[in-house]
Amino acid sequence: MKNAVSTSDDVAPLLAVARRDETAFAALHGRRSRPIFSRVLRIVRSWAEAEQVLQGAFGQIRESAAGFQPELGSPFCWSVTVARREAIDRLRANSRPLQRITEAQALGAEDEFAGPVGTVTARIRCGSLKLKPSLAGLHPADAS
Repeated sequence: MKNAVSTSDDVAPLLAVARRDETAFAALHGRRSRPIFSRVLRIVRSWAEAEQVLQGAFGQIRESAAGFQPELGSPFCWSVTVARREAIDRLRANSRPLQRITEAQALGAEDEFAGPVGTVTARIRCGSLKLKPSLAGLHPADAS
């Protein structure tokens, strides 16, 4: 991949960002937002999500720029890593509610009394399901 600006040109602006230089941050963002956005988009696969992730990633870059160590790697790779982590965190956060819905639907398929969770009726149904096995062992005359 051919970059218009060398990654070594980002060291000074990133160190300036660590000193809270807004002009340096704007320059770094202007130079690197497009390539970082394209990498994030490949992960989240949604333009709107990628924009939100990019915004969060650059917030993280701004906050943690003081921790950047140039001897460990280039500022661009470090920035991509920050954005990648942000994108993966977003995917995980979005998958939790979907996983809960899938689990609830699986439980609902087994439950003949499936209803909205959290309502009084659902609690009564849940209690009756717990009693069902106990009542099944009783003689029909004893159950009433």
